Amino acid sequence: MNTNAFTQALLPLQDRAADDRIFLNGSVWFVDHDGLRIIFRWHEPLYRVPLADVVHLRLVAVSLRQSQLATQEEICRAFGHDVSTQARWERQYGRDGIDGLVPKKSTGRPPELDKSQEGMVRRWFQAGMSNRQMAKQMEIGEASIRRTLQRLGLSRKKGPETALLPYQEDAPAAEAVVESVTPGDPPAGSGGRVRGAAAGNEDHAGRSGGAGGGGELGSRSG
Repeated sequence: MNTNAFTQALLPLQDRAADDRIFLNGSVWFVDHDGLRIIFRWHEPLYRVPLADVVHLRLVAVSLRQSQLATQEEICRAFGHDVSTQARWERQYGRDGIDGLVPKKSTGRPPELDKSQEGMVRRWFQAGMSNRQMAKQMEIGEASIRRTLQRLGLSRKKGPETALLPYQEDAPAAEAVVESVTPGDPPAGSGGRVRGAAAGNEDHAGRSGGAGGGGELGSRSG
């Protein structure tokens, strides 16, 4: 019996399954499938939690850390939260048990993406995908991607700033204007009009004074 054709038909399915796995380390990994997160150690399933069950997802993160199956950094990188959040869950669980993992009512903007989608955003960001590309893939606005990255504590590295060079073309023109004006002269372009207006005013004043003076003398002599 020729089994080559049957084996080749299975290869794409095996490759796709491998791509869906998210590794915490060399022995612990999980896959999100049909609304469930299934955590494995080697090939043995450890936890099977609905993605919508926030409390038990937090409990799994704490349990992996307490059982020393993964470090805080490994759990945070795979699950999509930061180390300070993981440490807070561990403190709350140690103090109040599972009740300490119940989310408090938030007064701010509700999260726009679920944990699985946030994990995808984190992986795309680490792969170098732009905000616009991520927004297009998820069919949401770039503002939602920016808020998600900020909530996850992810920021893009800015390149070295380039020093701005002075604009050289304006300097000769400014020097030419300064050199053409000597101390005591009126501003360029306005001296002729000012002097002309002053001369006109003096001439008008002279004529008015002459006429007025004549009339006044005439009245006195009369």
